Amino acid sequence: MLKLSAKAFYEICEHAKRAYPEECCGIILLKDGMDIVRPCTNIQNKLHAQEPNLYSQTARVAYVMAPQEMFYIFKEAEENDMRIKAFYHSHPDHGAFFSEEDKNQAVPWDEPLHPNCVYIVISIYNNREVKDVRAYTWNHRKFVEIPIDKFSMNR
Repeated sequence: MLKLSAKAFYEICEHAKRAYPEECCGIILLKDGMDIVRPCTNIQNKLHAQEPNLYSQTARVAYVMAPQEMFYIFKEAEENDMRIKAFYHSHPDHGAFFSEEDKNQAVPWDEPLHPNCVYIVISIYNNREVKDVRAYTWNHRKFVEIPIDKFSMNR
């Protein structure tokens, strides 16, 4: 089960609404029991414009997190005794399933890049309404869905 603060849940859903009709993406850090959301820039459209044969999809159906932003988030986590809790992204006008492309990004070889992290997918539709949010984790062979427990924090 993924325990996610109500504040973090709200923040990732709002990020998906702002990014619509394109996919949003980001990272959730954990520090002393507190979830910290770090939205990232989706550079998929930029890559598609530069290399359309290599990056055939646009940000409406794909995402690539800006590498420099990821570097700084990982550095922030390392320097401040935080851990990477989850990666999140949205599926505009589609369900909150873990797609084949999502699997390929998370597991480019035989093992996931971040085996202890959860992957969150936000389903958002044309009126910027979040329809569903689901979480997935690696179980040593494949990604499986796990429930999300939203909790409030009084800090």
